[in-house]
Amino acid sequence: MGRRRLAVDIRDDYGRLIPPPEGELAALRQGGDEFSVGSIEIPQRTVALFSGPVAVAPDGTATVTLDIPDFAGELRLMAVAWAGNRLGAASRPLTVRDPVIAEALLPRFLAPGDEARLPVLLSNLDLPAGEVTVTLATEGAITLAGPDRIAVTLAPNARALPASAIRATAAGQGLLRLTVAGPGGFTASRESRITIRSSRPVTTEVSAQEIPAGQERPLALAAERWVAGTWRATARFGGPTRYDAAGMLRLLETYPFACLEQSTSQLLAFASGVVDGVAGEERAARLQTAVEWVLNKQRFDGGFGLWSAQGEIQLWTGAYATEALLRARTAGAAVPEAALEDALKSLAEQVELTTDTPEERAAQAYRLHVLSLAGRPRLGAARRLLEELDQLPTPLAKAQLASAFARAGDRPRAEAAFAAALASPPAAPGSTTTAARRGMPWPSPPC
Repeated sequence: MGRRRLAVDIRDDYGRLIPPPEGELAALRQGGDEFSVGSIEIPQRTVALFSGPVAVAPDGTATVTLDIPDFAGELRLMAVAWAGNRLGAASRPLTVRDPVIAEALLPRFLAPGDEARLPVLLSNLDLPAGEVTVTLATEGAITLAGPDRIAVTLAPNARALPASAIRATAAGQGLLRLTVAGPGGFTASRESRITIRSSRPVTTEVSAQEIPAGQERPLALAAERWVAGTWRATARFGGPTRYDAAGMLRLLETYPFACLEQSTSQLLAFASGVVDGVAGEERAARLQTAVEWVLNKQRFDGGFGLWSAQGEIQLWTGAYATEALLRARTAGAAVPEAALEDALKSLAEQVELTTDTPEERAAQAYRLHVLSLAGRPRLGAARRLLEELDQLPTPLAKAQLASAFARAGDRPRAEAAFAAALASPPAAPGSTTTAARRGMPWPSPPC
C-alpha cells in the first residue's frame, strides 16, 4: 500500500505496423554508452499529486482539492478507501484543459545561431466566437525573431495555426512564455522550455609541456573554437600521468545516460571523499543518491544489470558495483545489509565460473579482490588463478589478484603477483602542466 516512485518505459507502434516474422515480439534494444552529445531536457512535465487520507462524509462522499499545475491533457484520478478489514479502490480518466487550447509547437532542440518557425496551435473548445490573442515572451538562450503578439478570430470548435519565429542566441535553456486571452475575460499562461546546444559531440583537448624551475610557459587556449558558455579549462601540475578527478566527475554528471558503469563511477568518486568543492552534508546526500542509483540496477540473484534490474548479469561491472558499495558503506552511506550480502553471494558463485579468455580471467581477479575487501577471501580460487598469472591481460588484474593474497595474509604470493604487475617500465619522470578544454565545438567557424 506504500507510495511508489514513477517508473519509465519506452513504447512504440512499429510492432503493429510491421509484424515481425513468425509473430515473434521484437526485442527492444537500447544503448548509448558511446553517446557524447549533451543531454536534452524532456519538454513533457510529469504530474503526480497525492492528498493523503481524508475523512468521508456521512453521505459516503469525500472531497479532495488538488492544485493542478500548468498542464493540458488526461490525468488518472485514483482513490483507495478502507473501513475495518474492508478495502476498495477505483480510478477514472480525467481531462484537464482550458476553454481555449493554446500551445507553442517548439522544435526538439536548436543549436546556437539557429532560427526556427514557431507555430502556435489555437483551438476554441468552449468560448463563444471572438478574437483570441496570444502574447509571446522569451527568456534565457532564445529570443523572438517574429511578432510577439498574434490575434485570430475563432468560432466555437474552430482551430488556427498562426506562427511567429524564435532564434537561439546561446547554449543553455530557453524559456518561452505564452499568454492567451479570449472572449468573456478568459486568460491563461503556459510555459515551454527548449534545450539549446551544439549539434556536435562533446570533445576534450589536452596540452602538456615541461616547465623548468623559475620559468613561465603560456598555454594557448583557442576559446573561439567552442560555443561560448559550454567549455571549461583546467590546469594541473604534476607527473606525466594526467588524472583530472574533478573533471571526470563533472563529465559523469553531465552524461545523458546512467548505466551501471557511470552510476558506480559516481558512487566511487563520492565515497573517496576527494571531490573538489563537495563536502559535508552535500557530499553525504550525493553519496546516498549514488548508492540508490547503483542498487536500482541490482537483480533478483544479487548481481547487477547494465541498465536495470531486469538486464543480463554483468560480471566485471557487477564486481565494480559491489566494491563501490563496500567503500560507500565505509564512507558512512546507508547500504542495506541484505542487498550487500546478496551482491557478495553472487560474486562468490561467479568465482566458480570457468576462465578461458583473458577478459574472464581479469573479471575473476577482480572478483577475488572485492571478496577479500569484504573479508571473505577465496584462496583456493586465487591460487588456481596465480598458476595462470602470465595470462592475466593487464597489470591491474595482476595487482588485484595480489591484493586478494595480501588481505588474506599470504605475503609470498602477494609479492609475486605485485612484482608481475610492476614489471612494466615506469613512466619517465618530469614536471608537466596540463590544460584540458572540454566543450561543444561550433559546427562551423562562428560569426
